[in-house]
Amino acid sequence: MCDYSGAFGASKLRIPGPAVLRLCLGILIAASLCASTAQAQRYKTIPPRLTTKQAKALRLTVAQAMRDPVIFAAQKDKVDQYFKQYYFPTMTLTTGEALGALGKKREDLFRRYIRAATDPATQAHLTDLTLKVAQVLCKDNYHHAVRYNAVLILGMLDEQYSVGVANPTQPVPLPAGTVALLELLEQEDFKGVKVHPSVLTGALVGLERHARFGIDSKYAQRLTKVALDTIAEEKLPDDVTKDIHHWMKCRAASVLAYQVQERPTAEVQQTLAKLIANADFDLEDRCCVALLLKTIDYAQVVNIDATDTVAALGQLANEVLKEGADSARDYQQEMLGGNVNFGRRNRPGRFGAEDDGPKYERRQLLSRLESINDGGRSLIAGLADDTKTQLENLLEAIKQVRLSAKDKNLGDLELAELVIETAGAVSREVKSWNPAAAPADVPDADFS
Repeated sequence: MCDYSGAFGASKLRIPGPAVLRLCLGILIAASLCASTAQAQRYKTIPPRLTTKQAKALRLTVAQAMRDPVIFAAQKDKVDQYFKQYYFPTMTLTTGEALGALGKKREDLFRRYIRAATDPATQAHLTDLTLKVAQVLCKDNYHHAVRYNAVLILGMLDEQYSVGVANPTQPVPLPAGTVALLELLEQEDFKGVKVHPSVLTGALVGLERHARFGIDSKYAQRLTKVALDTIAEEKLPDDVTKDIHHWMKCRAASVLAYQVQERPTAEVQQTLAKLIANADFDLEDRCCVALLLKTIDYAQVVNIDATDTVAALGQLANEVLKEGADSARDYQQEMLGGNVNFGRRNRPGRFGAEDDGPKYERRQLLSRLESINDGGRSLIAGLADDTKTQLENLLEAIKQVRLSAKDKNLGDLELAELVIETAGAVSREVKSWNPAAAPADVPDADFS
């Protein structure tokens, strides 16, 4: 039993939850993150003390209170009753329907209530109440989806919310929210309840947002430390796959990039360079880190030591194009050596989809090269002459492939041949920077 009166009122209860733990963490977070803890497990819930009918009767009063500070002052108890005894408790339930509604409830919390409040005092009151509730849910033994939803809410809380649509003001993240997110990454458990990996990932998402919009300077050192510690951690946390672990490091790298966007430091620069060069990461993650360089204003520094970063970008471009060239050769073989009727469409049936034959996949290659180019262009502004020339030559070498991949009128065969040629050119360019340590040349196209 546990007392939740500080956030929800006097409700006390603990009931069983589902046995199989699955949590969808968005586009980049696979459900495998929460797929452990094999057998039945008991999760805490807070049962609503209002019926759906009673809550519906209060909803109009709450909506009016958000728009009118006079009504809020008169009906504050009813507003608190609605959220403490119904809205927030429904976010703790573990039925499939309740868990599936968490994202919508989180969105409505901000859209219909917090951001809809016209009076700063009303908004601050609901923000403070939400902060207290979210902290309880993050730290205690609730369903992992409930805890993840709560930590996302923490990251969305602001001291000043964005106002306007056409030209919205920039939000100011809630300092208490920043502290709460930092604590989730700094501590392994709270009163014996372990911080679940889903909470760690959600905290990184929130801190990335806070860093982007700016945090209170007194928390800057702590923010930098948790991000660096996350990146430096080599041991896989329990229930976390290697891919998810790398994703967490990339989010921490994003936190760092935003944190130093106006004042890049040698430590952060070296950390980003190591991630870009990390052969244990897949190319997609390394390109995401390369793109983070675009976040930093290198024009504000003079001759930053980014030799390792330039070398890492060169190696990354070399590997991206090598993979692209391998795919290009496979495509050429399929087109030129296979049974393909050029200019004709194979129609499997009257109502079947048309099949134009093999295609060279250009979108992924383009996206990766654009990341290298955009990050590199930003970095150039702070480089000394030698490394600046190297990076300029690299970006010039990949330019034609980038432009050609965007050209819908250019055939796949022509693009494939260009990719193979460019892969060889980039390999030789990177090798020229350090002949003793550079990889072997990528061979040019061979149609024999």
